[in-house]
Amino acid sequence: MRLFFVNTDAVSFGGQSRHDEWLLRGVVLTGGVAKYRDALARVPQGARVLAYVNGIGVVAAGETTTDEVLDVRPPETVNPSEPVEYHRPVSWLLDLRSSPITREELIGLLGQGPLMAVQEVHSGKDRLLRRLALLEAAPTSDIGIYLRVAAELRRYGAV
Repeated sequence: MRLFFVNTDAVSFGGQSRHDEWLLRGVVLTGGVAKYRDALARVPQGARVLAYVNGIGVVAAGETTTDEVLDVRPPETVNPSEPVEYHRPVSWLLDLRSSPITREELIGLLGQGPLMAVQEVHSGKDRLLRRLALLEAAPTSDIGIYLRVAAELRRYGAV
């Protein structure tokens, strides 16, 4: 399973992260020049994505649902000052806003925190996936969720 950070880029927007809107809309997104669209397009369908907020940490984990990157223009953009945003549909699996995975914990798991707007995780990926699988292991009556989480827990050595 491939794993990517997508940074909410609060620094570019006066310290305001709009990640709540990401979760509401079921997307991860970037803005700016075309290289950011290209970076988001390199995330394959079915990859795990982590919404990362500078100063807070990982606030959500999801899975990309298509290979499609949507060009979104005002007034539909999340950040009103963006002339175009690049949205990638996501099915959110974990809402960690009340207890994020901090930058310090990421450094402990990976040796570093996210460095780019869209970044694939390589070093320490299994440790981070194990941590996410444990977070997903909350009780559920949905058999599909139960089977998926159980398989991930076995795969990453959490059980």
